[in-house]
Amino acid sequence: MAADMEVTLTTVLYYAKEGYYRHMQSALSDLLTRFGSEPILLFWKAFSMILEDRVIEGIREARDIQESPDLIIAIPLLLIHAHRQCSTIDKEAIHELETSIKANRRTCSDTALYYASIVYWLAGRNDKAKEYLEKSLKSSPTPKSFSLMGWINLMSGKDEYAKKAIKYFDESFKYKPVPLLAVLGKARYHFNNYQYIQAIEVINAALVPMATCIPLCIEKMKIELALNEWDVVIETAKRCLSIDPNCIEATQMMALEQCIRNGNMNEVASLLGTLIEQLDRSEPQSHHLYIKISSAFARLSGKHSLVLQQTQSMADRALSLAPSSTPYMIERAYQYLLAGNTQSAINYYKKSLTLSDTNMSALMGMIHCKLIINKTTEAQQQLEFINELQGSSKSAELLYYNALAGYQRGSMTQDDVVELISSATKTLFSSVKGYPLGLEYFIHLNPVFVMSMGELLMLYAPNEAKERMAEIYLKHVRNKERYIECYRDIADKLPGPPTAHLLGDALISIHEPEQAIAVFEKALKKTPSDAVLTSKVGNAYIKMHNFNKAISYYEASLKNIDNSVLKCELAQLYTKLQKFDQAERILLQSLVNKQNDDVENNLELLRDNVSYCRILVKVYLKTKRYHEAIETLEKTRKYQTIIVKKVVVNEPDSLAAEKETLANILHQLAKEVINVDNQMSPKAEIFYKEAVENCPNTALYRESLAEWYLSVGQIDECEQECVTLLQMDPNNDTATVLLAELLFVKGDIIVSIKHFEELLIRIPTHFKALARYIELLRRGGVIHKADSFIELAELQTTHPDYEAGLKYCKGLISWYKGDNEEALKHFNYTRHDSEWGEKALFNMIEICLSTSEIIGCESLKGSDIDASGDKKRLEYQLIAARTAEKLLREIRPKSNASILKVKVLENYILLIGQSRQNAETVIAKFNDLPQNKRENIPCLVVMAMAYLVVKQVPRARNLLKRIGKTPWVAQYSDELEKGWILLSDVYIQSGKYDLAIEQLKKCLKYNQSCSKAYEYLGFIAEKEQAYQDAAAHYSNAWIHSHMTNPVVGYRLAFNYLKGQSYLDAIDTCHELIKKFPNYPRVKSDILDKARQHIRM
Repeated sequence: MAADMEVTLTTVLYYAKEGYYRHMQSALSDLLTRFGSEPILLFWKAFSMILEDRVIEGIREARDIQESPDLIIAIPLLLIHAHRQCSTIDKEAIHELETSIKANRRTCSDTALYYASIVYWLAGRNDKAKEYLEKSLKSSPTPKSFSLMGWINLMSGKDEYAKKAIKYFDESFKYKPVPLLAVLGKARYHFNNYQYIQAIEVINAALVPMATCIPLCIEKMKIELALNEWDVVIETAKRCLSIDPNCIEATQMMALEQCIRNGNMNEVASLLGTLIEQLDRSEPQSHHLYIKISSAFARLSGKHSLVLQQTQSMADRALSLAPSSTPYMIERAYQYLLAGNTQSAINYYKKSLTLSDTNMSALMGMIHCKLIINKTTEAQQQLEFINELQGSSKSAELLYYNALAGYQRGSMTQDDVVELISSATKTLFSSVKGYPLGLEYFIHLNPVFVMSMGELLMLYAPNEAKERMAEIYLKHVRNKERYIECYRDIADKLPGPPTAHLLGDALISIHEPEQAIAVFEKALKKTPSDAVLTSKVGNAYIKMHNFNKAISYYEASLKNIDNSVLKCELAQLYTKLQKFDQAERILLQSLVNKQNDDVENNLELLRDNVSYCRILVKVYLKTKRYHEAIETLEKTRKYQTIIVKKVVVNEPDSLAAEKETLANILHQLAKEVINVDNQMSPKAEIFYKEAVENCPNTALYRESLAEWYLSVGQIDECEQECVTLLQMDPNNDTATVLLAELLFVKGDIIVSIKHFEELLIRIPTHFKALARYIELLRRGGVIHKADSFIELAELQTTHPDYEAGLKYCKGLISWYKGDNEEALKHFNYTRHDSEWGEKALFNMIEICLSTSEIIGCESLKGSDIDASGDKKRLEYQLIAARTAEKLLREIRPKSNASILKVKVLENYILLIGQSRQNAETVIAKFNDLPQNKRENIPCLVVMAMAYLVVKQVPRARNLLKRIGKTPWVAQYSDELEKGWILLSDVYIQSGKYDLAIEQLKKCLKYNQSCSKAYEYLGFIAEKEQAYQDAAAHYSNAWIHSHMTNPVVGYRLAFNYLKGQSYLDAIDTCHELIKKFPNYPRVKSDILDKARQHIRM
């Protein structure tokens, strides 16, 4: 019952917000019958009466519940609002009410504050509503308070508050059931931000349990209209009317559809008649509804007499309810003008000017009337006055009336008139930008006014104007039928290929490819060798997904027309359909044919060859023929280089574009060389440099070169490119990130972090930079600093729950803080995302594999005193490995680097369990790889692990020494760290502690969170009986492993004991026992002994 009442009261609040005041009373009627004396219901009843201008009745109802504790502030506020609406204001009553509010507002309940904020909000006092509700939320946060605060922020009219609204709606969504007010608010938030898909998802989810909730259905209908989904709009409108036969919004939608989509103005007039009946019956006092609907449909009427009769009837009703309203008089005058009754329009404009002699709309209306009755001189005088007033910011109406006056007087050139009308249309369309499709949109757009401008324009430039009108019909009036009519008119008046192109293209743009084909083919009968028309027919078949027909059409056409564009389009179609052999056949034949001519002396043939080669490269890449792709790119580079040299003399205007094409080819060539050879390939530098030389001001090519320099450890060269990039654009994000990474490599971690922070403060949602920043913080040992930037990104993200980049970054933080379960949850959400999915999957695999120690490390094995857990740990590791295998199968590698990474992980998984047979299999697999792949850092690490498993330590050591000499690069940071750890383990087993420490310090130089390096340093110090040093290292290992490794905790406590730091030993034991209550010998070996020493 409570839930039903909550939904009803939210519906009442929704109607109040939307201006349906009598609907508020209808929604309350059932509850008033059952719970007539309930103060909250009587509050809403009184409020609805006051909003409906039944002020005296409303005051009477409100006074009866003035002493209700929950309404002790709201009722006085409501009464003050009511008194101020009266013709004679009772100042003494208002003073008494204000005194009452002051006396009670400090001691009233949170519920009283909540209802007070509702009154302030609906009365348009957002600031006071916010103040009262914030006080309520501080002491008693409730879902309905969060929901209302979301609405108050959303409707504040201030962007900074509106952006915060989602935070409050999301907070409400944590409660079950989710408040209806929060659902409506969240959907409206998305709607206001043009996120219509997210908005409809929120509404649809809520409609499952509340199928007959009329506010949800109305909001659904509005969103569907914004999406231009007319069929579902009408379906939802019918659903609304089945729930509430007086649903005004639903009948409006049906009338809009008939007007915009079908152009059936007689049916529009009939539906407007139904709307009038609904308004008379269910909202007889709501003059604002009569005038709003009247204004919209008058402007959509196309001056249709029956429609205008109905809109004028509604305008008359509005005026009868509010006879002194100047805006209503002006609207009535305008509709007389549309109906051709200029004298009545003049009378109403004059009447409105007696009430407000400076009303700009009325003055403009009078000018319009004078232009219509050819009193052009008088109109011109008034126009000059208003032109002075509006200065350079002239309204669309003023610009149009200037053009019309100039035309009538003959005082303007054709160009002047056309320019004024063009300016008017631009101004008008700029003013409606941001309005979703609906009544408000059409009131501001005013299609009748747009048509008037078009009619004047067509007097000077018929075809130019027709095209402009067509664009208006499509983009602004959203009427596809009239859009096409414009182009049919042009084609009928000027038949021939040019207008056939226009009409066909127009049909394609509204997704009518079949009709477009008919138009193109008709034109082709006159010009059968027109390759452009032929291409358009082929593309139309593709848009219809009739691919076989498209192929047949292209193949047949190419027998009669030797055209490179058609060949390329056919090859691209074959490639799209994965018919790679056919695509290759077309392209190679075309290239062979061109070779028979003197290609290098013919610009056209050279350009054709470049086009063929670039598609052929795609074919080779799709079929994983990487070497052939590179060879073909080399050929493309050669052809394009010749083109660049030739256009210097022959076509200097096209030099920049041809150089851009060459740079693009070189850039792709560099990337493919890296993929096929390896990151270190010197060819990559050559190609990237050439790309930069051709287009020195294109940031992309210089950024790629800088990234390559960083990846191969050429620090100075990278820095030079970054400096150049920042000189070109001080806000270049890529250069900022690279510079920050450079500083890290140089050891200046603090400045490096600062660079990232400056970027993220400027662009909090730069998730690539945020991810790198988080990784950098981990390596700097200060991961906790990331939290504030995650919060900042959440505030700036439109919908944080759905943003894959944000989820990925949250996953990184959780992982680096040791919360693997939370990390997996975030990465799991991201794993199917096109941009972040592959990285997320690799991270999930790494988390699964991190349950085992680094394979091949033997030195620390004796550190664990809990031998009983070995079997369980191995079982757990094997289960985690199987999970990793499943995840690995999901990955669809996008590059050779990813393909190699998958192979490395497959072999790493084989080594878990340290089976000799599996290790030998891994060694054999890697030995079969080409030399350049075997030199890859991850491959060297896994091979070293395999050699260690089969006890071939010298071979492993040789591989690890090579890794030890490799400079640090971000791309292989984790693999280098594993290699250095393994090498230090080998040295420790040989007793070469100094060499081991050298490797471990290298680990910590580039990752101050490397708990394993600290653990090894602790182990060495312990072996050397330097217990205090050992404890310091183990303490770092314990902190940076987030206290998840009981072995480290035990060794730390033990070394505190040996180093006579007994209190520290006791504290550590307590932490260890709390986290790992079953870990053996902590109490007997350390805790009891430490306590004894303290007692002594």
